[in-house]
Amino acid sequence: MDLLAPGQTWIYRPPAGFDSSRIVIGAVVPLADNSNLVCCSVLDAPRDGGQTPGDTVNILFLPMTESAFRASVVGQDGARLLPTEFQGMFDQWLSETGGQAAFSVPFTGRLDTMVDLEFAQRERLKTGSSTERLLAEVGKLLASGLETRTEPFPKNQQEFDGILGELRQLKSNDVYNRLIIAGFLDHPHGPDQNRCMECIYFLPHKTWCDLPEIDLPVESYWWCRLWKV
Repeated sequence: MDLLAPGQTWIYRPPAGFDSSRIVIGAVVPLADNSNLVCCSVLDAPRDGGQTPGDTVNILFLPMTESAFRASVVGQDGARLLPTEFQGMFDQWLSETGGQAAFSVPFTGRLDTMVDLEFAQRERLKTGSSTERLLAEVGKLLASGLETRTEPFPKNQQEFDGILGELRQLKSNDVYNRLIIAGFLDHPHGPDQNRCMECIYFLPHKTWCDLPEIDLPVESYWWCRLWKV
């Protein structure tokens, strides 16, 4: 996993026609649970409501959880200068929130969409079912820096079945070790930035992994080494 650092410029998945937009890291803020918040600027982002390439705006300050940041980006692209306004907005954010407030959903190019997704997620967790609460707990485990076995990735069915055999030895409520053995990450993985969303076992209408040995709620942008197409 690439270490995140101020000054890095990252490619993400913007709407069509805005491929030159980039995310620039301004600060990485460590938290007590060993996770990080990543404070960024977004250069040449689509203006809210804008559909025409060239109708862009710089988002001067955007704080995200590390898992949300990693779910947003697909690769590094050198280094670019931050807007001069970033430092003042960062200092104000630290003063007003104690460096705790941040988006927990991926950024896909439009700030208004991100705000809507964030509020929808918070409402879902506040009033949600046991499945949604379990999803939130799994997400917290992964965001805390849980070291999982992402390697070796199974090269054939025999190796795949070997991992399934390990999982079958666990108790049904042992979520912690299920995540470790399966190699879960809370962000896309690999050169192609593979995600649960492309896996044959992912049920998008339930946000669920249907592989019997996993059988857990998962976010669409997560990954594990049992990923298969």
